[in-house]
Parts: sequence; structure tokens; C-alpha cells
Amino acid sequence: MKRQGLTILALALALTTSLAWAQWDGQSITADVPFAYTAGAKAMPAGPTIVRVANLGGGALWIGNQETKSGTFLMAQPTVSSHPSSRTVLVFHKYGDRYFFSRVERDGSSTGYRMRESKIERELRAQNARETEEVRLAAK
Repeated sequence: MKRQGLTILALALALTTSLAWAQWDGQSITADVPFAYTAGAKAMPAGPTIVRVANLGGGALWIGNQETKSGTFLMAQPTVSSHPSSRTVLVFHKYGDRYFFSRVERDGSSTGYRMRESKIERELRAQNARETEEVRLAAK
């Protein structure tokens, strides 16, 4: 009986994750990011930025700068909130003058995507650096 419950829970989680990714199928988000930032292990320049789902099953996003033609793939974890987001935003954590790409929220969707914390950001946390603010940039 316990095994059946775990199987049902695993199937429900897989279905929820698949549905969350399906909401983004074929879509992208664009924003003008006014500062340089770190996305995963890659330093990204300021400028016009695009975010796309890279792999529906694997939980990967691609983020890139349209002017410099640079980009990177990031592992993303779908998140579900009880209320849909009121706008599409890219969320960054800011430590002093350093920014780290953290999350994506879509207008009208209760599903968002959280990036895994980068090694550099984890090191800053380990050094007791305080997150000075969360920066939310409007996107479309």
C-alpha cells in the first residue's frame, strides 16, 4: 500500500512538471537587462536578453544576449504558486554590485521557474554575504 502511494505521488509530480513546461512550449521571454549578471557559471553582459525553454522533459532553459550572441543553458526547477503572476518578470539576486539570474515568472501563470544557485552565489552565501535585494525586471 505504501509503495502504491509513492508511485501515485511520483506520477502526479511528473505530470505536474510536464504540464508546467507545456505552458511555455514554443514561447520565449525577452527583457532589456541594464546590468551584467551571472547565469549559472557564465558571466552575461547587459543588454537585450531572451529566455527560452530548451528541453521540455529535462527542465532546462536557455538564456542569451541578442547583441553579443552569447548564451548558456541552465537547469531550472518548475515552481507552482497558489496565485498566478501579475506580470512576466526576470528575477535576479543582488549582492553588492553583483547580480545572479534566479527566477522567471510568466504573466497569468501560477508556474514559474527557479534556477539552481550558482557556485559563485553559494560561495558568497558561505562567506555570509547578505543578499541586498531581489531585482525584478519586467519582460515580455
